[in-house]
Amino acid sequence: MLIKLVGEVSYRGDGFVILENNGMGHRVFVVDGYSLPTNEEVTLFVHEQVREDERALYGFLSIEALELFWKFLSVSGVGAKSAQKIVSSRTINEVRKELVQGNLSFFTSVPGIGKKTAQKIILELQGRLVSENEDDSIRGRGDVVQALINLGYDRASAEEAVARVSADEPEDVQIRKALQFVKS
Repeated sequence: MLIKLVGEVSYRGDGFVILENNGMGHRVFVVDGYSLPTNEEVTLFVHEQVREDERALYGFLSIEALELFWKFLSVSGVGAKSAQKIVSSRTINEVRKELVQGNLSFFTSVPGIGKKTAQKIILELQGRLVSENEDDSIRGRGDVVQALINLGYDRASAEEAVARVSADEPEDVQIRKALQFVKS
Protein backbone atom coordinates (compact mmCIF):
# COMPACT_ATOMS: atom_id res chain seq x y z
CA MET A 1 0.00 0.00 0.00
CA LEU A 2 1.32 3.44 -0.90
CA ILE A 3 1.67 5.99 1.89
CA LYS A 4 4.10 8.58 0.56
CA LEU A 5 4.95 9.81 -2.92
CA VAL A 6 7.79 12.14 -3.79
CA GLY A 7 7.92 13.54 -7.30
CA GLU A 8 7.16 16.43 -9.60
CA VAL A 9 3.68 17.72 -10.29
CA SER A 10 3.44 17.59 -14.07
CA TYR A 11 -0.22 18.59 -14.33
CA ARG A 12 -2.92 20.18 -12.16
CA GLY A 13 -6.47 19.22 -13.00
CA ASP A 14 -9.80 19.95 -11.36
CA GLY A 15 -9.35 18.35 -7.93
CA PHE A 16 -6.31 16.26 -8.83
CA VAL A 17 -2.67 16.43 -9.83
CA ILE A 18 -0.47 14.09 -11.81
CA LEU A 19 2.62 13.36 -9.77
CA GLU A 20 5.57 11.99 -11.74
CA ASN A 21 7.47 9.44 -9.66
CA ASN A 22 10.15 7.10 -11.06
CA GLY A 23 8.87 7.52 -14.61
CA MET A 24 5.26 6.85 -13.67
CA GLY A 25 2.46 9.40 -13.45
CA HIS A 26 0.09 8.97 -10.51
CA ARG A 27 -3.27 10.72 -10.39
CA VAL A 28 -3.62 12.00 -6.83
CA PHE A 29 -6.83 13.65 -5.69
CA VAL A 30 -6.12 16.88 -3.80
CA VAL A 31 -8.37 19.70 -2.69
CA ASP A 32 -8.13 22.71 -5.02
CA GLY A 33 -6.91 24.86 -2.13
CA TYR A 34 -3.56 23.12 -2.33
CA SER A 35 -1.12 25.28 -4.21
CA LEU A 36 1.28 22.66 -5.46
CA PRO A 37 3.89 24.06 -7.83
CA THR A 38 4.29 22.35 -11.18
CA ASN A 39 7.66 20.99 -12.27
CA GLU A 40 9.01 21.08 -8.70
CA GLU A 41 9.53 18.17 -6.34
CA VAL A 42 6.82 17.76 -3.74
CA THR A 43 6.02 15.17 -1.08
CA LEU A 44 2.47 13.93 -0.71
CA PHE A 45 1.21 11.54 1.94
CA VAL A 46 -1.44 9.41 0.29
CA HIS A 47 -4.34 7.15 1.09
CA GLU A 48 -4.73 4.41 -1.48
CA GLN A 49 -8.30 3.27 -2.06
CA VAL A 50 -8.65 0.05 -4.06
CA ARG A 51 -12.02 -1.10 -5.35
CA GLU A 52 -13.07 -3.66 -7.94
CA ASP A 53 -13.30 -1.10 -10.70
CA GLU A 54 -11.02 1.68 -9.50
CA ARG A 55 -7.84 2.58 -7.67
CA ALA A 56 -7.64 6.10 -6.25
CA LEU A 57 -5.01 8.08 -4.35
CA TYR A 58 -5.96 10.92 -1.99
CA GLY A 59 -3.07 13.25 -1.19
CA PHE A 60 -2.14 15.43 1.77
CA LEU A 61 0.81 17.68 2.53
CA SER A 62 1.44 16.21 6.00
CA ILE A 63 1.19 12.88 7.76
CA GLU A 64 -0.95 14.56 10.44
CA ALA A 65 -3.53 15.50 7.80
CA LEU A 66 -3.53 11.92 6.50
CA GLU A 67 -4.03 10.52 10.00
CA LEU A 68 -6.94 12.89 10.63
CA PHE A 69 -8.38 11.88 7.22
CA TRP A 70 -8.29 8.23 8.33
CA LYS A 71 -10.24 9.12 11.47
CA PHE A 72 -13.01 10.78 9.44
CA LEU A 73 -12.96 7.91 6.96
CA SER A 74 -13.65 5.48 9.83
CA VAL A 75 -17.08 7.05 10.34
CA SER A 76 -19.78 5.11 8.52
CA GLY A 77 -21.27 7.25 5.76
CA VAL A 78 -18.20 9.47 5.29
CA GLY A 79 -16.44 8.76 2.02
CA ALA A 80 -12.91 9.61 0.98
CA LYS A 81 -13.83 12.79 -0.90
CA SER A 82 -15.91 14.13 1.99
CA ALA A 83 -13.23 13.23 4.55
CA GLN A 84 -10.61 14.99 2.41
CA LYS A 85 -12.78 18.10 2.13
CA ILE A 86 -13.21 18.22 5.92
CA VAL A 87 -9.49 17.82 6.63
CA SER A 88 -8.53 20.38 3.99
CA SER A 89 -11.16 22.96 4.93
CA ARG A 90 -8.94 24.53 7.63
CA THR A 91 -5.65 23.85 9.38
CA ILE A 92 -5.35 20.49 11.13
CA ASN A 93 -5.45 22.10 14.58
CA GLU A 94 -8.56 24.11 13.68
CA VAL A 95 -10.37 21.01 12.38
CA ARG A 96 -9.48 19.11 15.56
CA LYS A 97 -10.66 22.05 17.68
CA GLU A 98 -14.01 22.18 15.83
CA LEU A 99 -14.44 18.45 16.40
CA VAL A 100 -13.53 18.60 20.09
CA GLN A 101 -15.95 21.51 20.56
CA GLY A 102 -18.67 19.64 18.65
CA ASN A 103 -19.21 22.50 16.20
CA LEU A 104 -22.07 21.17 14.05
CA SER A 105 -22.17 24.26 11.83
CA PHE A 106 -18.50 23.80 10.87
CA PHE A 107 -19.13 20.29 9.56
CA THR A 108 -22.37 21.17 7.78
CA SER A 109 -20.54 24.02 6.03
CA VAL A 110 -18.34 21.46 4.26
CA PRO A 111 -19.88 20.57 0.87
CA GLY A 112 -21.46 17.11 0.94
CA ILE A 113 -21.83 16.90 4.73
CA GLY A 114 -25.40 17.10 5.96
CA LYS A 115 -26.67 17.56 9.49
CA LYS A 116 -27.08 13.84 10.23
CA THR A 117 -23.60 13.00 8.96
CA ALA A 118 -22.12 15.91 10.92
CA GLN A 119 -23.84 14.68 14.09
CA LYS A 120 -22.54 11.17 13.47
CA ILE A 121 -18.98 12.46 12.97
CA ILE A 122 -19.10 14.41 16.23
CA LEU A 123 -20.68 11.52 18.14
CA GLU A 124 -18.18 8.92 16.90
CA LEU A 125 -14.97 10.94 16.88
CA GLN A 126 -15.28 13.64 19.53
CA GLY A 127 -14.54 11.41 22.51
CA ARG A 128 -11.85 9.48 20.67
CA LEU A 129 -10.03 12.63 19.63
CA VAL A 130 -10.23 14.15 23.09
CA SER A 131 -8.72 11.01 24.62
CA GLU A 132 -6.03 10.90 21.94
CA ASN A 133 -5.24 14.59 22.36
CA GLU A 134 -1.83 15.36 23.71
CA ASP A 135 -1.54 15.60 27.44
CA ASP A 136 -0.08 18.87 28.78
CA SER A 137 3.17 17.12 29.67
CA ILE A 138 3.99 16.44 25.99
CA ARG A 139 2.29 19.42 24.30
CA GLY A 140 4.69 21.20 21.93
CA ARG A 141 7.20 18.35 21.96
CA GLY A 142 6.06 16.59 18.80
CA ASP A 143 9.62 16.53 17.39
CA VAL A 144 10.83 14.52 20.39
CA VAL A 145 7.90 12.10 20.12
CA GLN A 146 8.44 11.80 16.35
CA ALA A 147 12.15 11.05 16.88
CA LEU A 148 11.21 8.08 19.06
CA ILE A 149 8.62 6.91 16.52
CA ASN A 150 11.28 7.15 13.79
CA LEU A 151 13.46 4.89 15.93
CA GLY A 152 10.74 2.24 15.80
CA TYR A 153 8.71 2.81 18.96
CA ASP A 154 4.94 3.06 18.85
CA ARG A 155 3.30 6.45 19.45
CA ALA A 156 1.79 5.53 22.84
CA SER A 157 5.15 4.36 24.25
CA ALA A 158 6.91 7.40 22.81
CA GLU A 159 4.38 9.84 24.31
CA GLU A 160 4.53 8.10 27.68
CA ALA A 161 8.34 8.29 27.73
CA VAL A 162 8.39 11.96 26.66
CA ALA A 163 5.87 12.82 29.38
CA ARG A 164 8.37 11.54 31.96
CA VAL A 165 11.14 13.90 30.73
CA SER A 166 11.55 17.59 31.54
CA ALA A 167 10.62 19.95 28.70
CA ASP A 168 13.18 22.50 29.91
CA GLU A 169 16.11 20.60 28.37
CA PRO A 170 17.30 20.66 24.74
CA GLU A 171 15.54 18.24 22.38
CA ASP A 172 18.56 15.94 21.99
CA VAL A 173 18.77 15.55 25.79
CA GLN A 174 15.01 14.93 25.97
CA ILE A 175 15.36 12.20 23.34
CA ARG A 176 18.24 10.49 25.16
CA LYS A 177 16.39 10.56 28.49
CA ALA A 178 13.11 9.42 26.91
CA LEU A 179 14.96 6.46 25.35
CA GLN A 180 15.86 5.30 28.86
CA PHE A 181 12.17 5.21 29.78
CA VAL A 182 10.90 3.69 26.57
CA LYS A 183 13.34 0.76 26.75
CA SER A 184 12.45 -0.18 30.32
